Amino acid sequence: MISNGSKSLLHSLIRTFSPPWRAGLLAATVVFVTAGLCILSTWQRGQIAFDEEVRTNLIRLASASAAVVDPVAHQRITQPEQLNGPEYNQAVAPLREILHHTPGIKYVYTVIQQDDTVYFILDSADPGDHDGDGKDDQSHVMEEYEDADEQMLQALKSGEAISSAEPYEDDWGRFMSAYAPIHDADGGMIALVGVDITAENYDKRIGAMKSAALWSLIPAAILSLVVGVATAFLRRASQLALRKRDHAERLLCEHIETLAGSNEALAEARREAEAGSAAKSAFLANMSHEIRTPMTAILGFADMLAERNLNAEQQRDCIETIRRNGEHLLGLINDILDLSKIEAQMLTTERIPTPVSGIIRDTVTSLRSRAEAKGLSVSAEIGPDVPRLILSDPLRVRQILINLLGNAIKFTEKGSVGVTANVVQRPQDTPVIEICVRDTGIGLTPEQLAKLFKPFSQADQSTTRRFGGTGLGLHISQRVANLLGGEIRIESQYGAGSAFFLVLPAISADESASRESTSPAFSPEAQKPEATATAGPLVPLAGRKILLAEDGPDNQRLISFHLRRAGAEVTIADNGRRAIELLTIDGTFEGALRDPPPFEIMLLDMQMPVLDGYGTATALRQRGFARPIVALTAHAMQGDRDRCIAAGCDEYATKPIVARDLVACVLRLLAEPYTHTPQDQSAARAAEPAS
Repeated sequence: MISNGSKSLLHSLIRTFSPPWRAGLLAATVVFVTAGLCILSTWQRGQIAFDEEVRTNLIRLASASAAVVDPVAHQRITQPEQLNGPEYNQAVAPLREILHHTPGIKYVYTVIQQDDTVYFILDSADPGDHDGDGKDDQSHVMEEYEDADEQMLQALKSGEAISSAEPYEDDWGRFMSAYAPIHDADGGMIALVGVDITAENYDKRIGAMKSAALWSLIPAAILSLVVGVATAFLRRASQLALRKRDHAERLLCEHIETLAGSNEALAEARREAEAGSAAKSAFLANMSHEIRTPMTAILGFADMLAERNLNAEQQRDCIETIRRNGEHLLGLINDILDLSKIEAQMLTTERIPTPVSGIIRDTVTSLRSRAEAKGLSVSAEIGPDVPRLILSDPLRVRQILINLLGNAIKFTEKGSVGVTANVVQRPQDTPVIEICVRDTGIGLTPEQLAKLFKPFSQADQSTTRRFGGTGLGLHISQRVANLLGGEIRIESQYGAGSAFFLVLPAISADESASRESTSPAFSPEAQKPEATATAGPLVPLAGRKILLAEDGPDNQRLISFHLRRAGAEVTIADNGRRAIELLTIDGTFEGALRDPPPFEIMLLDMQMPVLDGYGTATALRQRGFARPIVALTAHAMQGDRDRCIAAGCDEYATKPIVARDLVACVLRLLAEPYTHTPQDQSAARAAEPAS
């Protein structure tokens, strides 16, 4: 029972959180406890099945050993002086063959029971001290067996084969044993064969199962954290929306009473509110996609990690994928928390000696591998007049530079990215440090520049589909730069690249008071070779040909792994245009479709670059494609299913993907002759985003 004092302390701790965070804490706790109980149950069932498998194999081994013993020769061995004599060696020879040719067996021997005492008869151990421990491993004829366990006595009494329930320890080591009766020609039991195996492999297997269960807690913890933060954020957003609505209603009443002629101003305010609401709705839909996509990889590769047939390299690849996607989710959470602090005016900054040059070099170093993977060159140039230390916040300066440089690399397909830093002397003002991040990327139009630093927005929807992101990074960076006493400005030309300028006050710190510290650089992510999925015993999709259109590499590997394990032949397309090319006769986008199609079913991600899933499904149905199409999407907002069906899809599956449900869906669509019923294509075209 919890004491009254403990209850008061617990209630005090809970009250320290605001209501939204209390709701998030409760949701995270429920998710984590539920996932933990599922993992524990799975591990217990696996251990029970493994224990039963070991006992069954042991009994089979003991029964096989009993079957090779000659009962007539065995009954002739009755005197201790017969040990290692001709008759003894002839009788024990089959047991020695089993001992020498079966890995894992430590001892094979026979025993009899006279009155209430158990005696050794045959022992397959070779004469002499082979372990080098000074002990003779071979037991003598009619030597008393002083350590007879319960299973041995039960087998002697019942005449049935029995295995030990779990490993045990004695003076000779840690073993598992099984016993089987030896029968004479009349069917009577004359002796008992005992087989001892070392428990080392058993202990390793049980340890591996426990380790897999513990690793499975990582995605459960990440999922709990995401659910908790998302619940708190949405709860807080709902409260703020209600407060704003109430405030707006009060203002409306006041304006109606006092300003009868302000209808136009009120209409404009309403349009702005609706525009802001639409922007937030688009942000929430995009955030749903950004969260569900890495969660698909996290949960799926966690399931793969629990498979017993993965080798060490495949296990490391699974763990690396879970870690990489978990870090991506953590970045989303950090952006949401920073935005929440900014809106609540709770984000604080420091004024301490800050090594600007070191931060710039470390940031370039940490992102260099990402740029080089795209074939981009990255450089950094620090002007000689840049102070070694300025008064600022090193954590926030690094945060801004990582965002600016990361964006430059993300939106640049070829060319270079460069960072320069110089001191600029402004007339009648203090000098400033101007850090410029310049790229040769896609550039921005004037319309895109106008809304670049607004929250919940990106340049346009096609940018979101092609490059991802939540649209919070630049807004947060600009607000943080303002808190540091500076600003971010941009110069850009569409198609020719952009230059972002971080301007900070060049207030030099006292160099004698602090030494410049070198910040640790981020470790580049190692690229792991893709694990080869091996088919399991159940192959319900054996021989079925499936086309998977999915642009995410992790999701490509995960979904194709589950389908191939079910026996299917999977072909992958990175976008909708490539998927259509695989279906045409001449391999071109404009070519005629093959008849019959080379694939029996198509799995289609609805948000892809070049040509998204909505456009792909619509184009295929208009050109007479008559095979099932299953929509795969991380969007789970109201109306998303109707949009997919209206575009020409037959089924709708949301991410994270559940392998069992996906295979069942494919089987259901392939179970009988297929006829597509056209839907209202105009609804799909009206609902789909611009390509």
